[in-house]
Amino acid sequence: MSSRDRILQNLQVPNSLKKESSQPFQDSSIYSDYPEKTKEELIEAFRAHFLALNGEFFHVRSKEEAAERVAELLHSVEGNRYLVDSNPLCRDIFSSVPELEKQFDDITKTSLEAMEFAEYSIGLTSADFLVARTGSIVLRSSIAAGRRLSVLPPLHIVVATVEQIVPSLDAALQNSEFRNGEWSYGTIITGPSRTSDIEKILVLGAHGPKRLALILLDA
Repeated sequence: MSSRDRILQNLQVPNSLKKESSQPFQDSSIYSDYPEKTKEELIEAFRAHFLALNGEFFHVRSKEEAAERVAELLHSVEGNRYLVDSNPLCRDIFSSVPELEKQFDDITKTSLEAMEFAEYSIGLTSADFLVARTGSIVLRSSIAAGRRLSVLPPLHIVVATVEQIVPSLDAALQNSEFRNGEWSYGTIITGPSRTSDIEKILVLGAHGPKRLALILLDA
């Protein structure tokens, strides 16, 4: 027996330690559909989970009201530089209040180095899906214009419609819309950035935005 074979043999797991299981490794409850079926129940489930994660939730009825919420959030931060990912929903919201649009830099018209994103107080993006079971936001790189816009500014504002709410993560990942388009990776955002590694004390904003706000627009 060669040295290589002896090493590989030592690395093998003994049969006595192997476990047979029909259960998937992950917690299947996170991936399975929510028992709630109506759109109203899914909205409430998402809202409850999102708020429990220290998210800021705003359910609005019109583009004008969505623009008002964005304007209020602008006044809640220090600094006056704001960056937006150009997408149909953001353009619709801005169309109702043109003065608001003028306050944002359009990422599609701006050439930025990675660290320059951190000079902005707010990053505004749309989303692909909202997961009711976990209060998570699913965001592809094509939507967010790269992960930097949703990570580096201290406040990440997401605009979405109620039609984007799905029961579970599995429903999002299996949706044909998720697989379409040109994109390199997806991000699952579950509340503001956080860590409790230091003395078991929860700290928000350790590795990303300190605040996460969602403006949910009735379709």
